[in-house]
Amino acid sequence: MKVLYIHQYFRTPDEGGAIRSYYLTRELVKKGFEVEVISAHNENQVEIKNIEGVRVHYLPVYYHNSLSFSERIRSYLKFAFLAIVRSYSIKKPDLCYVMTTPLTTGLVALCIKWTRRVPYIFEVGDLWPLVPVEMGIIRNKVLKTLLFRFEKLCYAGARGIVALSPAIAEYIESKVPGKPIETITNIADCTYFVPEKKSDETRQKFGIKSELVISYAGTLGMANQMEYLVEAARAVANLPVKFLIIGEGAQKEKITAMVGEYGLRNVTFLPQCDRKGIREVLNVSDAIYISFVNIPSINTGSPNKLFDGLASGKLIIVNFEGWIKNLIYTNDAGFAYSPENTVSFNEKLSLFLDNKEILKSFQKNARQLAENSFSLDRLSEKQEGFILDILNITHRP
Repeated sequence: MKVLYIHQYFRTPDEGGAIRSYYLTRELVKKGFEVEVISAHNENQVEIKNIEGVRVHYLPVYYHNSLSFSERIRSYLKFAFLAIVRSYSIKKPDLCYVMTTPLTTGLVALCIKWTRRVPYIFEVGDLWPLVPVEMGIIRNKVLKTLLFRFEKLCYAGARGIVALSPAIAEYIESKVPGKPIETITNIADCTYFVPEKKSDETRQKFGIKSELVISYAGTLGMANQMEYLVEAARAVANLPVKFLIIGEGAQKEKITAMVGEYGLRNVTFLPQCDRKGIREVLNVSDAIYISFVNIPSINTGSPNKLFDGLASGKLIIVNFEGWIKNLIYTNDAGFAYSPENTVSFNEKLSLFLDNKEILKSFQKNARQLAENSFSLDRLSEKQEGFILDILNITHRP
């Protein structure tokens, strides 16, 4: 069976970033599927690579988190156009598996469905256009109406939908009742990320002594409201706590300036790094911090940093409501606080500073949650089963 994957941001472990599609396409190949991917890179020409049995077509479409909103839209539309054109050079697949964001990948799905009669599964990782609408980025009423209609068209045209969180699944069900939906979160790589004793060499590398270390690794963008983390660091500046921040994005300059203005010595910025670098940072970390702006649609996401932290057995700290908060509280794997109430952050964190056994217990629970619910084996089986069900196939290809 041939599956054509559409994902603008296909990444490998060597490149770093979100590598969900790498994991899942590789597992499909192991299960006997033929998989081709149409993606993009920041080079000037088309390149085709064979990556562990997956044939990947990289199209020349520049993208970076620092792009303005209008520049991003141009990038999204360019990729959609080039991906449609490229798809006609590929032997007709049995199924298209189309990943968002951006939502514009739905143009590729619909075009291939209408012109080549190929069904598609639509995977939804973020609620677009709801997120930019709620953030006030998209304000034009006509444009909002058109985008919401297009969103519903993408859902309605799909043979089935994969949601990256229970909250996203609930939202889509409200839009297209009765549509087959499977929840497949991001993946906890329980083989690569493991609980381990802090290395003396790594401690020295990052200037760690006996502090409780909280790390943030990810995008420093508008949706992450990184001011919350800086204010939290300010609230515990008199405690033996250190923050490590790894990432790039539109807010980096702003939060760097805030740290300098406050004179915070408990915050260290580290350069962007690959998975090996993230594993080093997690080695010296006791907890990970996940930050989102206080907008309900953003809180539905499934951030990779959560699953890396769970697999590594780290205390999870979040500053928002939603399914992730419920998950960590149900499993005693972390805590949440209101970002406007840094006194609460101080009090909740102090519990783990004062009682190392409680910290170890929560860290152990985090690892067990990763193994029991979010391992690659478990989630890849769910994906394969959903694909076979959608195509009414009762056995593997």
